[in-house]
Amino acid sequence: LGGSGRVTLFTTIMMVEITGDPVMIFPVGFATIFAVLMGNFINHGLYHSLIDVQSTPYLPDTWQDNQLPPGIQVRDMRPQNPPIMVSLKQGREGVERALEGNDFMGF
Repeated sequence: LGGSGRVTLFTTIMMVEITGDPVMIFPVGFATIFAVLMGNFINHGLYHSLIDVQSTPYLPDTWQDNQLPPGIQVRDMRPQNPPIMVSLKQGREGVERALEGNDFMGF
């Protein structure tokens, strides 16, 4: 967990809770920090790898000047369809009318 998911504190606390021995805080914490440092040296981590595997779109933390698309603006990232509004007075019929003709499947 420490090396692949980069969850240092969680792994340390979990191991201390499982063993019930507070003396384990230092050795488990040290091993977890070492695993995170080695994991950072080898690759980005499990969740970053899953983003690449699943082709999930995301914005990186930082962009180099040569990677930044020219002229990108916030309006280019927004959905193009207008929001659907249902007033409180419309009830179930209003929700059904709003959902009619839309092909989205969830949130």
